[in-house]
Amino acid sequence: MTNDHKVLGTGYTVIVAGPREGTIRYLRSPKDVLALIKEGDVSGTVLMARAGTVTFLGPLLPRRPVGIITIEGAPQSHLGILAREFGLPAVMSVELVDSPIERLGPKGVPSEEYVDFVAKTLDGRRVVLDCSDAATGVVREA
Repeated sequence: MTNDHKVLGTGYTVIVAGPREGTIRYLRSPKDVLALIKEGDVSGTVLMARAGTVTFLGPLLPRRPVGIITIEGAPQSHLGILAREFGLPAVMSVELVDSPIERLGPKGVPSEEYVDFVAKTLDGRRVVLDCSDAATGVVREA
């Protein structure tokens, strides 16, 4: 796997981990999480959620997904801590490189418009998560 694929976005690295490839699955609600649990195998999946809440993605972590992307949240969050415990690379507070929409809204958090744009842009896409830099995680085209 080379690093010459187009960078789609960057965010905070949770653990240092070499490139891993998978297909993004955006999970909007607990219903989406339950559906994915019923499907069973998440070994080729990069889980993506709006925020880093453990109660939301926690049940999927023991199933060994490829990694995690959050639209907001920090490596110090509960999800960040669990990602480290499970050895899962995570890119938190992802910021898309070519987004026509500002990431942060007037309240200093990602706007609904930005969240929707990220979900539409990345959901179902095959990507490479590269967390080899301790500070910045990168989401690249596969």
